[in-house]
Amino acid sequence: MVANRGFICRAAHTKAGDVAPNVTKVAAGDRIHFYFTQPGKKARDIGSYEVISPEEHPKPEVFGEPVAESALHSIEDAEFADFLAGFRGKDGKPGYEQDTMVDKYVGWPVRKVGAPPPFDPKWFSGMISLRPLPTPTAE
Repeated sequence: MVANRGFICRAAHTKAGDVAPNVTKVAAGDRIHFYFTQPGKKARDIGSYEVISPEEHPKPEVFGEPVAESALHSIEDAEFADFLAGFRGKDGKPGYEQDTMVDKYVGWPVRKVGAPPPFDPKWFSGMISLRPLPTPTAE
């Protein structure tokens, strides 16, 4: 999805309707380091992606308004929304869900900018999937 479509699907709100942790901290120009993890397996690097404005995306017409005072945008293109609705993981479960408050698919328009730094499980606690990287300390 991210490599082929230049889009990272990410809800702005939790199922309870609260703003999801850290989504309002991501801005255009920020980099998202993307990994795939599974319990008991080594994390797989997907890539590093720069968050861009919809106008910078090859298909700006796909995107709507910003969501929840963030760099996330709603998906307004019916064909793309249908694609997201029909996407299934290897387990057959839906791969993406609409945002509970916006009632649309939302996410970041992005472009690939390289490989992410090596995955460090200490960066993530519990089920938090989006967080700023720690600032390196001078030694």
